[in-house]
Amino acid sequence: MEATIHQGAARYRQASRQAMPARETEIAAFGATNRMLQSAADESARIRALGRNHDLWSMLVKDLALEGNRLPEPLKAQLISLGLWSMRYSTLAILNKLSVEPLIEVNRNIAEGLALQSAQPQAANSNRAESA
Repeated sequence: MEATIHQGAARYRQASRQAMPARETEIAAFGATNRMLQSAADESARIRALGRNHDLWSMLVKDLALEGNRLPEPLKAQLISLGLWSMRYSTLAILNKLSVEPLIEVNRNIAEGLALQSAQPQAANSNRAESA
């Protein structure tokens, strides 16, 4: 399992460098995971979706813990804490058939925050261009 997660993380980093900026990749990953969680029609699909959510957060937590991660330490700590909660809740949801709604809400909030951060530099650049 650990090797699979490590391979997944390596593929995630490689794909994000090649295809789109990391932030956009993260937004897409949260969206895809939420779609899986929302559309799980049977228990098998639900378990796969919860496993995907767990894996997504596992990769993000590992990335956040890397020495080269440039996020501010307080933000990294908060995101790691949120990621650990999400992984634990995903496991408990499988074992105890808990609602997936809290996970969907957290993922949506994170994706929206990432989208806002992506839009801020563009807005700042267009404001600079207008004032020049």
